[in-house]
Amino acid sequence: MAFGAQILKDDGTLWMSPDVTPMNLYQKFTQSFNADTSLSTTIQLSVPASNPCMVFTRTGGGGIAYGMTQQNGYWSLSITGCATDNGSSGTVNVTFYVFTNLVTVPSRYSAAYYDSAGVMRWHAEMRPLQIFQRSVSGLPGRGSFDAGFTSAVSSIYSGLSVVNYAPGTPPVYYWGSWAWRSTGSSILELPVYIWNTTSGSTYTQWGNSDVLYINAGNYD
Repeated sequence: MAFGAQILKDDGTLWMSPDVTPMNLYQKFTQSFNADTSLSTTIQLSVPASNPCMVFTRTGGGGIAYGMTQQNGYWSLSITGCATDNGSSGTVNVTFYVFTNLVTVPSRYSAAYYDSAGVMRWHAEMRPLQIFQRSVSGLPGRGSFDAGFTSAVSSIYSGLSVVNYAPGTPPVYYWGSWAWRSTGSSILELPVYIWNTTSGSTYTQWGNSDVLYINAGNYD
């Protein structure tokens, strides 16, 4: 079924039209990782590099950090940090939610939007991206908050800081790379990789105060 009308947001602005495909859930999968300081894993996604892509994760405990890369003409995840909640060895199970503006394959019966050329741009079985953002001030280690629903977060690295200091000759500085993780409705920022150095000025501390997350219940 084809419709010619636009769908507007509550404030009257355009949200969807027959000529626009929104960001929607395109892939969902679960993978296990060993908490490891030398972790280096690349996951190639099914989203072409020419399309926009956003990825969110949730776990049953522990977390990962990834960078968005491209290879073989597709988006990929370069996962270089993984840790349990208490920093011990163990397995971290991660569910990935991948969003892009590609049209998924509908079932036989589905309402759909087509553009003027007869190309399907959206159908009723697609689940558009609804994203939430929260800003928490301070360097890494900002604690946690409750999203109020089963959530998944963007697990790109969120900061770098000194997490411990041992005085001595020379002193030892323990540095940590941080990322947001989501378990149930709880969203928290914890280290995904820790190393030490005798120089406190080897690296520059930084922190991104914004966390992006979704209601995973809309996509499960």
